[in-house]
Amino acid sequence: MTRTVSLLSNIRTISPCSVGLPNGVCTIAIQCGDVRLTPVLLLTNVLYVPSLTCNLISISQLLHCNDCIAMFTNSTCFLQDL
Repeated sequence: MTRTVSLLSNIRTISPCSVGLPNGVCTIAIQCGDVRLTPVLLLTNVLYVPSLTCNLISISQLLHCNDCIAMFTNSTCFLQDL
């Protein structure tokens, strides 16, 4: 999910849908699109939620869309393609 519409490409208007946030608050997504994180990492169907205060990334979606795995340490996330 992003609060920055300029990050999105292939923007599509969607029916407003409720999105639950980790703090328990519900908000509304109004568009979706794709976000290119690096030249080889693409996230598709990223929700545009104007009321967010930061961008949130789904590691599960990132791994699924890019056929890779994630490894975490106490301070770092490593992504490795399969």
